[in-house]
Amino acid sequence: MKETQTASDKIIKFRMAASIYAVKELICVLEKQLKKEEVFGIAIVREGEEANIPEARKLFSNWLKDNKPLMKKYCSGVALVTASESMQKLYKSLARIMIAKTYGCPGRLFTKDEDAAAWLLNQRKEIFDPEKNKH
Repeated sequence: MKETQTASDKIIKFRMAASIYAVKELICVLEKQLKKEEVFGIAIVREGEEANIPEARKLFSNWLKDNKPLMKKYCSGVALVTASESMQKLYKSLARIMIAKTYGCPGRLFTKDEDAAAWLLNQRKEIFDPEKNKH
């Protein structure tokens, strides 16, 4: 796992392989960020082959269920980055809906880190753009 965060834009980049350890690390990162009660975006970069690890999936699903209200309040977006062609084919068209339903915030599926970062920055800009928030 490798986590990087820039203070100016509050975007977290989390690199992870499919493992229970990586999921626990991701949960720690998210809990730490949610405790700050500040808006943030996160890019979750999948490394290696996708694997179905039921224990990891259940742990993260339960955590998200318990923390969805906080994710909805503070997370401006979740960008999932994967080079897996099978995952892209399977989820690309449904990614927005699935991520929003799962995490409680907007989401997209990307193939490049740079595209994910650009989208997350735009999400933050939309949230804090006073011109767009005028009624």
